Formats: sequence, structure tokens, C-alpha cells
Amino acid sequence: MKDDYELLADDGNPFHQLLGPVYHRPDVEGMGYRWQVRRQHLNQLSILHGGALAALLDITMGSSVHQLAPVPADFLTASLNIDFVGPTREGDWLDIVVVLPKSGRKLSFVRCEVRSGDQLIAQASGVWFARGSRA
Repeated sequence: MKDDYELLADDGNPFHQLLGPVYHRPDVEGMGYRWQVRRQHLNQLSILHGGALAALLDITMGSSVHQLAPVPADFLTASLNIDFVGPTREGDWLDIVVVLPKSGRKLSFVRCEVRSGDQLIAQASGVWFARGSRA
């Protein structure tokens, strides 16, 4: 784990706790996250289960919208598209970079890349919907 990452705040959601600790920091382009693959995240082939990665991306991309969107609101995932590019195994650290190419009053468009070292693991895009104001 790199020293410049901080533990992502626990929002009390028990589902998030199933993934284990997620670390974050501001990135040059948006937000950066780190997460370690553990035994409970593996499929029958002993590689990261796609559902675990999908949950992780929903959480990290949604967290980025909350932190980077110009309008404070409660956001819901409207769509999430993931391209699974390469496998990763128990013990690997994943680096996730999330950017918001466009964010408005109601919709935020989000992109991310997931890497393990130099290897591309996945890329994703999604849309988050602002539901109500937190202001």
C-alpha cells in the first residue's frame, strides 16, 4: 500500500464491508483508489470474480461522483458498463483511476480504468443520477 492513500470513510453500509478496505486519494485526473484482492473475492478459477469487481467499481465510481460533482446531492447509479480485460489473483493490488468527463445538475458521466501494476484489468463507464440536494 502506498503511503499517500487514505482509508475510504466507512459509510456504515454492511454490503461495502464485504469488499474489505478501500483506499483513496485525489488523482491528477480525478480520484485514485487502491484495493487488495482477497480469497473471498475469487471465483472457481481462483481469479477475481466479476461480480466483486463490479461492486467495487460501483462503490468507487459513486464515491468519486459524490466528491467531484459540482452539485451536492445524493447520487444513484443509472448505468454501469464494464469491460473485463484481464485476470487478477489473490494478493494483487488494484489501482483504479476515476474521472468525471461531464457532470451537471442531474447527471454525472463517469469513466475509470483498473490496473494491477502495468496490466489493464478492466475499464468502465457509467452514469449517476442526482436525486435530491444535500445543500
